[in-house]
Amino acid sequence: MSKSFFRQFQNEDWIATLMGLLLVVTVIVLPGLIPVFPKDLNTVGAWLSILGLLVVALLVSALGVRLLGERLKGFLPAFVAIFVLSVLCMLLSGIPAIKRTGFESVFFSVALEAVFFAVVFLAVVFFAAGLAAVFLAVFSSAGASLSPGASSALAEASAGFLG
Repeated sequence: MSKSFFRQFQNEDWIATLMGLLLVVTVIVLPGLIPVFPKDLNTVGAWLSILGLLVVALLVSALGVRLLGERLKGFLPAFVAIFVLSVLCMLLSGIPAIKRTGFESVFFSVALEAVFFAVVFLAVVFFAAGLAAVFLAVFSSAGASLSPGASSALAEASAGFLG
C-alpha cells in the first residue's frame, strides 16, 4: 500500500477513532489493565487509580498527537490541567446532594468552561478599557495636542469600553 493511502487517515477524526478502538480492545482483552475512576479519594489506592488513569490517558493522547505529526511541546501541561479539571468535575458530580439533582460531570465541565471563558473575556475587555483610559489620560495630561476630532473619537472609544 502506498503512503498516500495511509496519509488520508492522518487526521483528527481517524486518529481519535483509532485511539478509541485501542482503548476498547484493551479493556476487552485485558480488563484489569486500565484503572477505574474511584468514588472518593480517601485511600492511597484511589489516588493510585487516578494516577493510573492519568498515565493511560496521557500515553494514548500523546500517541495520537504524534500520529498527527504534531510536536509534544506544551502538550503535557495543558493535558494535565484539563485532566485535573476533569477529575474535579467527576468528584463534584459524585457528591450525593448533587447526584440526586441528576447533574453529571459534563454539566460541571461545561459550567467551568463557561466561567473560565467569561473571566478571560472580561479580563481582556477591562484591560482594553484600562489601556484606553490610560492612553486618554496620558495624552490629555501631557498637553499633547490632539485635533478635536481625534480627541472626541478617543473619548468615545474609551467610553464604549467603560460602558
